[in-house]
Amino acid sequence: TIVAQFRDRLPDLPITVASGNPEETISTHGVGAVAWNDIAAIHRAVQVSDLVVIGGGGLFHDYWGVDPDSFLTGSHWGVAYYAGPAMLATLYRKPVMLYAVGVGPLYSGHGIKFTRMIAQAAQAITVRDQASKSLLEEIGVAAERVRVTADPAFAFQPTGSFGLVDALDRAASEPEFALHKPILGVAPRYWAVGVHPEFLERELAAALDLYLRKTGGSVVLIPFQNISGERENDRATAGRIMAQMRYQDRVAVASRAVSPDQVYGCLRDCDAVLGMRLHALIFAAKAGIPAVSLSYDPKVDAIVKSLGLEKYSLDV
Repeated sequence: TIVAQFRDRLPDLPITVASGNPEETISTHGVGAVAWNDIAAIHRAVQVSDLVVIGGGGLFHDYWGVDPDSFLTGSHWGVAYYAGPAMLATLYRKPVMLYAVGVGPLYSGHGIKFTRMIAQAAQAITVRDQASKSLLEEIGVAAERVRVTADPAFAFQPTGSFGLVDALDRAASEPEFALHKPILGVAPRYWAVGVHPEFLERELAAALDLYLRKTGGSVVLIPFQNISGERENDRATAGRIMAQMRYQDRVAVASRAVSPDQVYGCLRDCDAVLGMRLHALIFAAKAGIPAVSLSYDPKVDAIVKSLGLEKYSLDV
């Protein structure tokens, strides 16, 4: 969506993206790409750029801590990673934009200092909710420098006809399998802050069984991130939840939904959505599908408030 919005204004604009999979990013999005952990390539990309964009997304938090020694190294991560391009841009006198970012929570002194440093380097700062603006003000960023906008996913324009049945391996391998209405789309994620992850997943499995018993419908688990690593592998989380369910004959995982278009198509075909993932709630809103949130982060609380869904929000 960010690429589309820039190219609406400058159709031939060259864009280079820091990516976890540069080859796939290049082929999918028609941009240049460098590896996110190749600091030399990021350095060169900043050096030849006219603008450095950081965002969108909930980038500025320190749930997992901050390692200051990783700053401007190939092992950078978290807030220290996003500080790197901002500092390089300052070095080469390139303008920096924070694009519809989420800020917080910030628990550590290092998390606050890095976030403040990035904001000070930026010529334009947009955040996707009021809470992010308020937190930036609390750590010393002038209020007039920060503009509240919306998450870029609200401007996403779906193009495909991909639907829910297309995303199910089970529908292809088991001819007798069929979805029964009402269909509940569930976008879970792994979470271990303030809650034991095994307990959370077990409770989710029990809740989904209760839904199936009461409605006679179906549940489709829709992974949003499929990256190796415990925190980013929604497909593994979905598999663990399904394995603990009693009514597995009425459950499927939308494992073939990979692109944003495909994920959107899955949610559009549901009758209701239970979303931990922020963008599941945004896509449900775009598609006009009723949604219940399972909130683990202030960004989810913020989107729930903006959509008027407080009555339909649960906390992990």
